[in-house]
Amino acid sequence: AASAARNVSHREARENEARMEHQSSVAAARGEVDTPGAQEEQQIPTTLPFQTPVRQLYETSIVQITVAGLIFGNFIVEAADKQVIAEEGSRGWQVFYGFEIFFASVFGVELMWNMYGNWFSYFWKSGWNVFDFVIVVISITSMVSSDLPGISVLRLFRAFRVFRLFK
Repeated sequence: AASAARNVSHREARENEARMEHQSSVAAARGEVDTPGAQEEQQIPTTLPFQTPVRQLYETSIVQITVAGLIFGNFIVEAADKQVIAEEGSRGWQVFYGFEIFFASVFGVELMWNMYGNWFSYFWKSGWNVFDFVIVVISITSMVSSDLPGISVLRLFRAFRVFRLFK
């Protein structure tokens, strides 16, 4: 009887193992692989409502590729702006200023989205997040108070945002 019970428990253990392997392969096929990043995901404390789904959406490939495209687009526009050097008030200046407002707004929203999803200490643990925060603050400050001393030098740091593509 003990031998039969042991055979049943071994068979159940093998069935459970096979079921878990099947579930793992199905999850892997769906892209739900339990990776070190996924374990990190579970360790991030949530203090705000809907923080986890906001973070998960922010970290999707489509969002990150879109942000990368915007960073690259911003870099191209900034380079063109420095080549053209349009006179203030001219049509060219208005176009580049419009792009500046657009990119500052988009990156401001992206920063707030990232901050909300990774609130609070987890956000500040990433050097890239701190870098983004500084760049967005410089961008908005330079638009609001263009007469601040040294702001034109700080605006040059916005070009370094393209390095974020290499993270």
